[in-house]
Amino acid sequence: MLSNGNFEGANLLRSVEGQTLNHFYGFVTLGLFQSEEEIITSPLQEDAQPGDIKFADLSGPNGTPDGVIDDFDKTILGNPIPDFTYGISLRASYKNFDASIFINGMQGNEIYNTNIWDLEGGRRFFNASPEALNAWTPDNTDTDIPRITTDPQNLLPSSRFIEDGSFMRLRNLTIGYTLPAIGKNKNASIRFYVSGQNLLTITDYTGLDPEVGSSALVGNNDAQVGIDRGNYPLSKIYIGGLQIKF
Repeated sequence: MLSNGNFEGANLLRSVEGQTLNHFYGFVTLGLFQSEEEIITSPLQEDAQPGDIKFADLSGPNGTPDGVIDDFDKTILGNPIPDFTYGISLRASYKNFDASIFINGMQGNEIYNTNIWDLEGGRRFFNASPEALNAWTPDNTDTDIPRITTDPQNLLPSSRFIEDGSFMRLRNLTIGYTLPAIGKNKNASIRFYVSGQNLLTITDYTGLDPEVGSSALVGNNDAQVGIDRGNYPLSKIYIGGLQIKF
């Protein structure tokens, strides 16, 4: 077994024989504890309090649930490697107009969203997202965001941080218009065009950009693929131009 993908002292990725290379590995979440009574009647989970994440009791030393939440309950949470990637390139023209479009994307991969750890976790609030205002309290129990605490149990590697990373992106769109030939030189032309890059991304991922790739924070090692460490998103770019041919 090989573990990597270190984040805040925890390895997020694991490789074992017979399984997908570098899959996400951790606990499965079952919502939040709502009361002391629920904690008492649930599998033993160390230091749990109302508002903390409830983890699934999946296994034990003998391979069956044993009523205790520990490392034996960790399981495969997702695969950062997509089932397939794709790209579509189209060109068309009509009379003096021309257009080209390029779309790319990937399907069937998961992303470990560490932004949730940083912005909703409460371990250290150098910054926080608005979602943290909806954290569990005794008066706000209808939420999936655990209580704000510096205790580590709600920040363990788990399905809480796993999201679908599939996306489709309009990478480039160009539209041009060529003026009719003027004068005797039929090869001369003047073309106006506008172009845009990264104009639209369709995805269910809640982070800044689903195209996280490999993390440069750890030497751009391909083994770290699929971990969103707050990567800066691709910017929209707009270009206008004039082409003159003699």
